[in-house]
Amino acid sequence: MKKHYLLVVLFPLLALGQSADQNYVKTTTYKKPVTQVYTGIPEPDEADIQITYFDGLGRPMQQRAHRQSGSGKDLVTPIAYDAFGRQVKQYLSYPTESASLAYDGNAITALETYYNTPVGAAQPYFETTTNPYSETLYEASPLNRILRQAAPGNDWVMGSNHEIKTEYHANSAADAVRYFKASATWDGSLYNIALTAAGTSNYDPGQLYKTITRDENDTPTEEFKDKEGRVVLKRGYNNAVPHDTYYVFDQYGNLTYVMPPMADGIISPTVLDEVCYQYKYDSRNRLAEKKLPAKQWEYIVYDKLNRVVATGPAYSPFGDGTVGWMVNYYDAFNRPAYSGWFPGDVTGVSRNNLQQGILGQVNSAIRGPYTIDNITVDYENRNLPAGFKLLRVDYYDDYNFPNAPTDFTATATAAVYYNNSTLKPKGLPTGNWTRTIQAATDSAGATAYMLYDLKARVVQSHTTNYQGGFTRVEQQYDFVGKVLKSSTTHNNQGTTAAVITTETFEYTNQNRLLRHKHQVNAQAEEVLAENTYNERGELTRKRVGGITGNPLQNVDYEYNSRGWLTTINPAETRTYAPFDLFFFKINYNTVGNVYGGVVPLYNGNISETFWRTRSDGIWRKYGYVYDGLNRFIQSYYQRPNEANPVTNSYTEGVDYDKNGNIFILIRYGGQDSAPLRTIDELHYTYDPNSPNRLMKIKDSTNSPQGFKDSPTDTDDYMYDANGNMTMDNNKGITAVTYNHLNLPVKIVFGSESQKIEYLYDAVGTKLQKKVTEGATIATTDYSDGFQYKDAVLQFFPTAEGYVNCTTGTYNYVYNYTDHLGNVRVSYAKDPVDGLTKIIDENNYYPFGLKHTNYNSYVPINTYNYKYNGKELQEELGLNMYDHGARNYDPAIGRWMNMDPLAEVSRRFSPYTYALNNPLRYIDPDGMMAMPPTELDAENYGYSISDIADGETWVDSDGSWAFNAESKTWEGTNGTDFNVATEVQQLDEVSVTGKSGQGQGDGFGWFTVWGDQRDGDTTGLKGTTSESIKSSDIPTLSNGNANGRPGNWLKFWEQLFGFARDMDATVNRTNAIIPIVDDAINERKENNVFIEYASGATSRTVIPVTESQAISDSIEQTKQGGKVIINRPKK
Repeated sequence: MKKHYLLVVLFPLLALGQSADQNYVKTTTYKKPVTQVYTGIPEPDEADIQITYFDGLGRPMQQRAHRQSGSGKDLVTPIAYDAFGRQVKQYLSYPTESASLAYDGNAITALETYYNTPVGAAQPYFETTTNPYSETLYEASPLNRILRQAAPGNDWVMGSNHEIKTEYHANSAADAVRYFKASATWDGSLYNIALTAAGTSNYDPGQLYKTITRDENDTPTEEFKDKEGRVVLKRGYNNAVPHDTYYVFDQYGNLTYVMPPMADGIISPTVLDEVCYQYKYDSRNRLAEKKLPAKQWEYIVYDKLNRVVATGPAYSPFGDGTVGWMVNYYDAFNRPAYSGWFPGDVTGVSRNNLQQGILGQVNSAIRGPYTIDNITVDYENRNLPAGFKLLRVDYYDDYNFPNAPTDFTATATAAVYYNNSTLKPKGLPTGNWTRTIQAATDSAGATAYMLYDLKARVVQSHTTNYQGGFTRVEQQYDFVGKVLKSSTTHNNQGTTAAVITTETFEYTNQNRLLRHKHQVNAQAEEVLAENTYNERGELTRKRVGGITGNPLQNVDYEYNSRGWLTTINPAETRTYAPFDLFFFKINYNTVGNVYGGVVPLYNGNISETFWRTRSDGIWRKYGYVYDGLNRFIQSYYQRPNEANPVTNSYTEGVDYDKNGNIFILIRYGGQDSAPLRTIDELHYTYDPNSPNRLMKIKDSTNSPQGFKDSPTDTDDYMYDANGNMTMDNNKGITAVTYNHLNLPVKIVFGSESQKIEYLYDAVGTKLQKKVTEGATIATTDYSDGFQYKDAVLQFFPTAEGYVNCTTGTYNYVYNYTDHLGNVRVSYAKDPVDGLTKIIDENNYYPFGLKHTNYNSYVPINTYNYKYNGKELQEELGLNMYDHGARNYDPAIGRWMNMDPLAEVSRRFSPYTYALNNPLRYIDPDGMMAMPPTELDAENYGYSISDIADGETWVDSDGSWAFNAESKTWEGTNGTDFNVATEVQQLDEVSVTGKSGQGQGDGFGWFTVWGDQRDGDTTGLKGTTSESIKSSDIPTLSNGNANGRPGNWLKFWEQLFGFARDMDATVNRTNAIIPIVDDAINERKENNVFIEYASGATSRTVIPVTESQAISDSIEQTKQGGKVIINRPKK
């Protein structure tokens, strides 16, 4: 547990260093155990110190982070106010030579001098600027509305026309906003909705609030709200053509329809069913039925506590095509206990029957030794439906479940505190069982358990697998919870010798990772990375591979004034340039060679990328063009240092319909020289009644490269009722079978002698891939990151690449990746001559297809992780990337399945990849597009144009970025802030905390079970290594969470735990956390507000609506209101 001591000026004799003539609060967070309070200033390795000075009105006016710069200097952040008490300028931090903690009365001048002074060789890769601050221009009225927001950097200074600009109006007749009326009528089980275009079909002038937001490129987005503050229309423009998304509410304020741009305001039954989003509610205003575009109706059933207990239709987990219901059971503390599937009719009538039957049941899972589906569990088998198949069981509080541990002695890295007798781990997840989905009669599964230390941190997690093997991970922590050592013991089948990997982590005094070492068995220890940071804490150099002081590569990074990555290995300035294997440069607001409409961009879109490798030493580049909706439309390939740089050899361009479906794609390639060769000219044909469903692609070229076109002229694609592709004539796929998570179980290429079969566990983790090609069967096993081919270990990943095992030894291979995580160059030390050599190179078209016919290498193993770091499945000509929840085809720029979180980005087609901006966004798990890293999302060009209505983004350090109301958070680290949620008719839920050492406080009612950054892929593992405990947040009281149980990566379920059970953990690994009320009713008499306050002047109040959340799997429900949390929406 962290210890905080506040030393204030009431005792000036103890106030060493800080200014005694100023009001201040000093926070000391100790990193080592102490037995007494220091009378001096602790050393940086002993404690983190933050001090905030306040003016006479109690407002923070300066913050000082003691020795927190890259070189150990104090970081000072001045805070200033205008005559109206507004923080017009938000200054960056700067390092000061003084480490006295004293108030600096000349801070603003010193800051401006620092950022405008070129830094010498001791601190390279630093962009100077005359405006090291963001600036806000307010409306000259009592409303204090924001008119402009300027970012740091010379090109974004106020008056540059590259600010975010906001205009406020009322609607006019010229806006032509359609007026739709949804009337809800009770039919005995739910409210049926009748949609009409009322009156003149348009809103009268002056009836709506109109807000125009222009991003840094002056691209407008219009938003119209009614008098209740609900968004009824979002409008963007492309070539002056409006792209409208309408939101329609019933008389009770429930969102009933979302009409994307493709609908064009048409309300015919076909358009509503195939293009729009439809929602129906029960008598308690709970979402009961919903229909996504081109997908069958889905149904939701609740128990008396408003918990989701059944959803359907869901395909059989066993891939036999049977349809049924997914069901969930909870324990007495509202925690997911077990879940499963049962076959049955799934209609509106059956939903109502099931709902009425459940209301008469008690569904609390009681602990005890029982048998469910012929599987021994530690829960009572109460109220199980006929044909129920158990999929997942979760255990808490003790170790009484089957195959639980009995040895609670110290692990190899740390002492175990909790046991199963005198010190039971009350409130903690202790284990789980997850079914391996084979035959319906096969009950094989994996059991996992977690052991904890005194601070409830996981010191050991142990997971068995269906083949009889196991993976055990043991961790050692320091005083404040940083991982110092991690040891993994892996045995895939339980018969061969285990592989033991040991990782050690060293940190700077500023808690940044300094050195990461890796060891396999008893081999020599390898240094994966040794890091250097600049004064602002940005990573500037990473020494990769080899041993300390003798790395295989020195990788340098540069950033611009906004913190956006601009260069990997800047060739012009580096000492190590002659030895570098890969160079990469990103241009945003500059353009090296204006060609074909490539222009400087200021909103975070990338204008150019340059790269060079040691394979041939040739500089190559792409220039990019976007449309008015920030969608990529054209790339221009060049070799800029050539006499004739305009080659276009690997150029790619696309056009879209209103929903973002590609309808033309033209691609050049095949050779890196003149003459140009068109390899693809693709014309996409969509179902006229279901325009998001691709039916056929015709390639007008005869090139064998790129897309492979079927010789037939019939439809190429077919789909099932869930929108999953079941036939692809272009690849020879004649049938695809899916499971309950819409993951492919079997892909058949013409006959059973040509097929790919997949084996998953119940939460969607891929365990095996079996490829049948005639009489040849090749099997790939995926075992906790260790990958096998035909039972022989091939490789396993590291933080900087992977360990190759194909030669019978363990050899380290390292990857150069670009800003998207694309693997560009793989290299290793040659065991013969000791030289560092490239073993693979990959360069990509914007949508991910690999360049061919230059710098090609023969693969040395089966490692095939390429674009976005995902596995390329080339078997039988599949040629798709497995992202986890979906498979992506880079040749056509589309997914083969609908987006499981389609409702998060309803303005786009459910099959769109990366919001049609693959240079800026990735989709790490097939669920949602996002910047390359959410932990530093703002570094990749987020702007207010990206934020949905009512959304506010919070950075990981506790500071605020901005929200959709153009309000900016005015506090930073060390500033007190409060989060309060008042829920009528239910207990108050509140959290009060302090933003301290760059560790932003979590929100007390969030609970995420799992220790992985992207959620728990293998069950309820340990949590605290990636989270904070409720004890770090002073005030917590009862609340109620209502999330569908399941797996985070697959359905984003189990996101919220019961607030009163906050002995569990609060996740803080996702740095950007939006609080959303996207176009949902704000009923004044029963509303919920989340309030954030800093000092006396900075306050943001965001209504979070009472009506039913659309994303039912990621919501927290209160009887009188809802708190709806979602990830960033684009």
